[in-house]
Amino acid sequence: MQFEKGLYFEDLMFTPLALRQAHTIGYIDKVLYFYRDNPNSITNTFSKKQCVDFYYAARKLYGDQQIYATREDKWFPFFQRYIDGALSCFFNNSIKISRSARREAYNLLKQDKELLQAQSKSMGRNIKSFLLCHAKAILPLYIVFEDSVIMPLKRK
Repeated sequence: MQFEKGLYFEDLMFTPLALRQAHTIGYIDKVLYFYRDNPNSITNTFSKKQCVDFYYAARKLYGDQQIYATREDKWFPFFQRYIDGALSCFFNNSIKISRSARREAYNLLKQDKELLQAQSKSMGRNIKSFLLCHAKAILPLYIVFEDSVIMPLKRK
């Protein structure tokens, strides 16, 4: 296993497979890894490529989940959390890029009916629509399920 070249957030796709293939997983009750806050880091910049790479990560994880984890498998929920995380990051980043770039990124996701349908099933609800509400500086995104609005991602 190795990271794919030219992708942001490649560890997102790597971690579930690496853990699934491990013979033993241990727990250490100490902080061994931490992030520094760097205002110029990749995690503090936003681009269409990052959105597309988050979509790609969700798509790849979904494909890996279909191969390596049946619904009864203990790893299925683990893959599911990573897919949900990748899509959440996709939406969080999308509200911070230009409208035309956001439209292109959304179109990519909208065309992937299989992934969207699977995510709807995993949440136990049908996703009816994505409502985009205009605001002065930022375009907040709401994911609408059956009867209620869930997850306002950002609001100013």
